[in-house]
Amino acid sequence: MSDYRRNINRNYFFIFFSNINFTTGLWMIYLSQKGFSLIELGILESVFHISSMIFEIPSGAFADLIGRKFCRLGGRLALILSLVVMYLADNFIFQAAGFMICAFGYNLESGAGEAFVYDSLKAMGREDKYLKIAGFIELAFQAATIISFAVGGLLASECGYFYVFLFSTAAALTSFMTGLAFVEVKNGGLPENDGEHEVPHIRNFRAFGKILSDSFNLIRSKPRIMFLIIFSEVIFAFTTSLFFYLQNYFKISGWNESKIGIVYAMSAGLSALSSIFAVKIEKKAEERRLLILLPVLLTVCLWGVGLTPFKAVFFIATGLIEGILIVVISDYLNRLIPSDIRATVLSFQSMTFSLIMIILFPLIGAVGEFLSLETAFRMMAGTATIFAVFYAVRFRRQP
Repeated sequence: MSDYRRNINRNYFFIFFSNINFTTGLWMIYLSQKGFSLIELGILESVFHISSMIFEIPSGAFADLIGRKFCRLGGRLALILSLVVMYLADNFIFQAAGFMICAFGYNLESGAGEAFVYDSLKAMGREDKYLKIAGFIELAFQAATIISFAVGGLLASECGYFYVFLFSTAAALTSFMTGLAFVEVKNGGLPENDGEHEVPHIRNFRAFGKILSDSFNLIRSKPRIMFLIIFSEVIFAFTTSLFFYLQNYFKISGWNESKIGIVYAMSAGLSALSSIFAVKIEKKAEERRLLILLPVLLTVCLWGVGLTPFKAVFFIATGLIEGILIVVISDYLNRLIPSDIRATVLSFQSMTFSLIMIILFPLIGAVGEFLSLETAFRMMAGTATIFAVFYAVRFRRQP
């Protein structure tokens, strides 16, 4: 019991150091300075998401089958390798390989991390505390993000990109060392006596198939899971695309990396604060009402970026709204998913995000390259509005 409690505390440090990545708000600027066009950057991001789509479900089932700790540690090692490749590679093919490695590392963490925390709480009989814990996890994430943006911009402006990548790699190594202290959570899988006389590889393959089958059956029996997954990932794909392309917009507008980092840090800071108070906000505003209102507010922010000169202000506001929405959606979905297939189903969520980004990200890059990034931002806002209206009507009708 105490080991599982320590998992929760160690996870805060793991999340913090995992997200100390000084390249986060700068990689598009860095690669642009290496000579890559907006279209090439869009394609590279699509390579990331195509790879993520391929790896996502197997990595989630892998985590359910052999353990979440193992997958999370593997994800940190993959990140380190991808940072080395991004810094050194000067041609598109090698950069694409680096993005594939990065995607694999992301997949190893995406479903496993959330499932690891929820099932640690469940092992203690404290899963009712997940919403509160998720808020502090988001705080750790956003605190690391704030530092990454503020310090990363300063490092790039004053010291150069070598130190940006060097300290990012050091943080990833620290998170790996922290993760070594995790205690694996037993999450089910096949019963111990089921197939005990089979060859181990056959038994594992059968268990893998069972996890996938159970996950598909759950989604089919509870369509609201897939409905919420699809819409939430559409909205997050728009805000993520804004996050990346706005870097280049500010740089083209004459901003240096330090100033860009400050704006991004402010957005992350508000996201951190709002995630802490997500529990209290949910109690006062009611969960279903928040799940309808928050996406609408995000679309308003997208229009603010696309139509007004106050792009930085509206971008910062997206952080405030996302901090609450991420926590509320996470809690809502986790209550609907059994532990033994949690990582796999959550991997469907990440895979959905990747499918959307494969199309959206290079399209925005092409519009930005041939027309303007402002036109691309308006296109995003218009499309997001259509989705938000459809979602609000459908979600209100669901039981």
